[in-house]
Amino acid sequence: MLKELLAAGKSGDKVRLFMANRSGLYEIEAILNQKSGKSFQIIPKQ
Repeated sequence: MLKELLAAGKSGDKVRLFMANRSGLYEIEAILNQKSGKSFQIIPKQ
């Protein structure tokens, strides 16, 4: 489902992702790129 939602976006669109673990809820903002490869990078918010 996430793959289809991201594929519907355009290059330059901003998306917000919410992740949860035992420590709490985290929000991540990402800007979509034209590259459609399977690589990604997660950088903790300071």
